[in-house]
Amino acid sequence: MRVLLWLLVFSLAAMVGLIAAWALQPTPPPLPELRVLEQGRPTAVPTQTPSPLPSPPPEPTQQALDLIARNTTIIEATAPRGRGPLVQVSRGTGMVVRLLPDGYVILTAAHVMDAGTSVRARRVAARIWCDGEMVTDYEGADVAVLYCRFDDASGLPQLPQPRLVSGARDYEGRPVLFRCHFDDAPRLGKVTGQALSPSGSPLLVTDIPAEPGCSGSALLDTEGNIIGVVVGSDRERGTALAAVLPQSLNP
Repeated sequence: MRVLLWLLVFSLAAMVGLIAAWALQPTPPPLPELRVLEQGRPTAVPTQTPSPLPSPPPEPTQQALDLIARNTTIIEATAPRGRGPLVQVSRGTGMVVRLLPDGYVILTAAHVMDAGTSVRARRVAARIWCDGEMVTDYEGADVAVLYCRFDDASGLPQLPQPRLVSGARDYEGRPVLFRCHFDDAPRLGKVTGQALSPSGSPLLVTDIPAEPGCSGSALLDTEGNIIGVVVGSDRERGTALAAVLPQSLNP
């Protein structure tokens, strides 16, 4: 009888351990499915915004590929689950756009960190995490900046710092690319149009597939300029929609 009781206790302990391990598995935040409300150029885009170069290269330049390879980051947002010790961990993507003396400035989507009480990030090409502090509320766009700092910043590599194109327009038909944090290579496609999000902020419509975990990926033109941030997918096509960078964004 005593042996049976001990076996029952060990079985219950094993089940509790399995449940806890499952609960701690990181999950990507859901990629919002947005219905394109208005095709064509959004009126929210200021007319004085400079247009991109008239003839961008059809294939990504080495500068663009270097940015994708070296500056793409994985972002983890952690929040308690219920009243117990379990936590919910969600993951999204970002890109280092500026260097700090003790860390990085990372561009991402605001909803990547919505549910998190603590945020950390690391470059996909590195192993050391930095602790993040989010700045958001850029003209209502789903865009955020993460100031990520290391306890020991010695030996940080010198990374390329991309040009940010705010209020991007006239990109329809032009080639673009982005990389999700779990991708081995960039995803290439083109801008197929412009639209407005349900909140009224301008979006770039692409033909590149996107899924949960891609949120926050920087949308680059083939020269390596950042023209948007992946914030959702077209409900009908499953392709990426990218928020246009607001004029007030100055990380």
